[in-house]
Amino acid sequence: MERKGKNSISYALVLSGVFILFLLSGCAAPKNMAGWFPPWGFGQRHCGLEDKDTMSSASRIRHCEDVASMYRKACYLQKRKKHRLAVEEFKKIIRVDPLCVKAYNGMGVSCDLLGDFTLAMGSYKKAVMLNPGLDYAWNNLGYSCLLQGDIDSAIDAFQKAVALNGEDKRYYNNLGLAYARKGCFALAFTKFKMGGNDAQACLNIGRCYYRNGLYKRARRNFAKAFALNPSLRNARIGMKAAEALAGISQPSTIAAPAPPTIVAPALPSEPAIEISNGNGVKRMAKRTGNYLRKKGFQKTLLTNADHFNHAETTIYYRGGYLHNAYRVAQQMPGYQNMKKVEKFNRPDTKIRVLLGKDMIVFNTVLI
Repeated sequence: MERKGKNSISYALVLSGVFILFLLSGCAAPKNMAGWFPPWGFGQRHCGLEDKDTMSSASRIRHCEDVASMYRKACYLQKRKKHRLAVEEFKKIIRVDPLCVKAYNGMGVSCDLLGDFTLAMGSYKKAVMLNPGLDYAWNNLGYSCLLQGDIDSAIDAFQKAVALNGEDKRYYNNLGLAYARKGCFALAFTKFKMGGNDAQACLNIGRCYYRNGLYKRARRNFAKAFALNPSLRNARIGMKAAEALAGISQPSTIAAPAPPTIVAPALPSEPAIEISNGNGVKRMAKRTGNYLRKKGFQKTLLTNADHFNHAETTIYYRGGYLHNAYRVAQQMPGYQNMKKVEKFNRPDTKIRVLLGKDMIVFNTVLI
């Protein structure tokens, strides 16, 4: 699911995810993935000019040119993940033009990525106060609320975005993601269908069920998605993993009265997990390794990927380690593609987490 805006630049990649549940043009980063990763963007700039009686035509032109130049610089910094510097540029724009709506929206995006949710919320709210008809600003406000766990406010903001622009399917997917976070799975599925086709809706709701430990429901929906569209490889993989976990989590009819509490396969001998930085964010692989160790995965190896422009996070696994890989995926924010490989460069590596740009929004979560 994605935040978006007019004339936007996208970080290819949330949040397919939810986990999130969930290219480049302008100043933002959308991704067509049912709301597992956040989409964000910027709309047409509203340049608030001085009173026409006190400002010459030439002065007004120079004023707008100055604001446009500063905005391009802010976007340039944001695109290169220099968000603190971008925020300062957006603040400069606002000092010159307090009515520049897309400067508030842009500042909100960078603040979200910096984890400064207070300033992000204030920025988005200022944008929609100045122009309540900005669907993309309402969407970004909703995703910021979702990142902070304020589900009801996220639903309200996404509903406003949908009401303003029912043509953008990503808004429906983000709304579906919020409903799933609230536990309203029937409503979530309805919105997912409005945001795409039946197969993708089944895949998305299956992911939601899976993340909530409802493996039987997840398996059924993954199976439906695969039957509707056999090219959905993640549906097939999810179906196999959910089937295994559903069997393990079922109480035995001949066991002791207390049902088993295990909900995932135990690691026979804990596999080594290689974490590769593929998005270029400094120390993100290290933070991810620390995060996974807190979740019980002690054997981690940190590396750099072949380049830092990978759009999506992918979890690679060797044969026999599918369930282990899914356990890793369960603990990580967002939603990751899963791919089986024959071998890794390092013989002791059984699972490799390649961090893509879609994980950038979760940078502050990995602490």
